[in-house]
Amino acid sequence: DTSALAKRQDREIAALKMKLEERKLRHKDDVEKYKTKIGNLERESPMVRGMQAARDGNRIEEFQKVIQELKWKNSNVTEDCEKLRTKLQKIEADACPKTDRWRT
Repeated sequence: DTSALAKRQDREIAALKMKLEERKLRHKDDVEKYKTKIGNLERESPMVRGMQAARDGNRIEEFQKVIQELKWKNSNVTEDCEKLRTKLQKIEADACPKTDRWRT
């Protein structure tokens, strides 16, 4: 029984060692990626970063304008839909005689 327990614990230890090694490798890869990214950012001049920030700001403004236009169009379509619904209800009410209205 103790030998089975020892074997099970050895397997668990081996599995944990493998997990630790995988995490170390992943961490090493992440560190290398971040070092590369930091190096690239350090090479960029402040002017390039400023231009990119301005460009991003312009894109945000453009998207906000598009959002406002879409909101306006949505409200117009909603109003049109409500008008048409009211018109349809009126037409249906006029088309059915009063006695037939209760049958359908």
